[in-house]
Amino acid sequence: MRKVSIRAKLVRLFTLQILLISIATVSGIYVTNTLVQDLLMRSALDREAEHFWQQQAADPNHPVPNTDNLIGYLRSQAHSGLPPSLLRTSETYGRVDYNGRSPIFHISDRGDERLYLLFDGDAVSDLAFLYGIAPLSLVLLVIYGLSFLAYRWSQQAVSPIVQLARYIDSIDLKSQVQPKFELDKLRDPADAEVSTMIAAVESLGERLDEFVERERLFTRDASHELRTPIAVFKGSLDLLERKHALSAADQAVLTRMRRSANGMETLVETLLMLARENSFNEPAEDCDIAALVQAQLEALQPLADQGNNTLTMNTAAAEPGSALASGSAHAVTYPKVIEILTTNLVSNALQFTQGGTVEVNVTSGSLEVRDTGVGMDADTQARMFQPFFRGDPTVSNGGYGLGLAIVRRLVERCGWSLQVESEPGVGTSIRVVFSNRASD
Repeated sequence: MRKVSIRAKLVRLFTLQILLISIATVSGIYVTNTLVQDLLMRSALDREAEHFWQQQAADPNHPVPNTDNLIGYLRSQAHSGLPPSLLRTSETYGRVDYNGRSPIFHISDRGDERLYLLFDGDAVSDLAFLYGIAPLSLVLLVIYGLSFLAYRWSQQAVSPIVQLARYIDSIDLKSQVQPKFELDKLRDPADAEVSTMIAAVESLGERLDEFVERERLFTRDASHELRTPIAVFKGSLDLLERKHALSAADQAVLTRMRRSANGMETLVETLLMLARENSFNEPAEDCDIAALVQAQLEALQPLADQGNNTLTMNTAAAEPGSALASGSAHAVTYPKVIEILTTNLVSNALQFTQGGTVEVNVTSGSLEVRDTGVGMDADTQARMFQPFFRGDPTVSNGGYGLGLAIVRRLVERCGWSLQVESEPGVGTSIRVVFSNRASD
């Protein structure tokens, strides 16, 4: 659902306010000009007629009203000046055409006599407009002007907020360059509340800068501190191999230790690479994916033997349109990434498989690990790539719940995709589909 901006809300608020004020003012004008005016004039004519009948009762020769706005006629007098329609009407109050005007007529009876009163209501309407409608209209215009000024002042009050929101929205947080918060130009016109928001955003920016700097220093220090003991361990293995004559069994153990050390070194480099979120600097090389996968499977064979599992690998020809070169499994890709993906996917499959099969399918466009283990339900599949999530610990052979999380991050960083199929009690298939990023 799209959010409504503050500016749009202000426009709606002031538009509604002006509309309601206009309706109220127009209604007042209508009531003043139509209802009140007619009621007042009818009441005045009623009193005028009653006054005349009282005077005539005291003096039969009392003249009928005859002023600039009011003219009276009696039935006994000549009626040549009255409109014929007025003589025939059955109504006692209303308007009639008379000498090119539309006066208000009032008819009353006393015995056999009838009094006709003609009142020039146009003059009263002019006075009502001059002293009633015109001031109300002027008030309406003043209200419109004040509402416009209030809208402009409101805009000026919220303008720094709108500018701050637009500025923050324009920052690309996914950019490789650390964003800089330059908010000095918004500080001067801002109110106290907006200044507080600006200060909070600047404080957040400073904390982000400090966090990035700490991460950079940690990455640099950890790179040195973790690589040094691994290098010492590998050097000790080389020295042991040169100084002593080893049996075939000892040589096999030494080979597995060397592979473990190499895998540990690769894992450390991969984790450090993932810690640098600003770029992906892993070099792409022309390599044999099948050979890389086979080497990792040989190192994982003891883990497969512990679970009485069969570990196999299948290769296929190049897939049309893939980033890999034609052939069995040669590609311009990231060797260390392939090794880490293979190790983590196969290790995860072996941990949840007992007395079954783990099959690795290598093609020129994908790497698939398929097992006949316990499988996963929908809830487990939704959480399988979360860090430290281990699924059902009663059927797992160990692990810390980081392998699949590392797989997902590596796949995302390489621009590849993951496909997962699983069924409880049947097994799981995880397929990494390569893209053209390595060959760009």
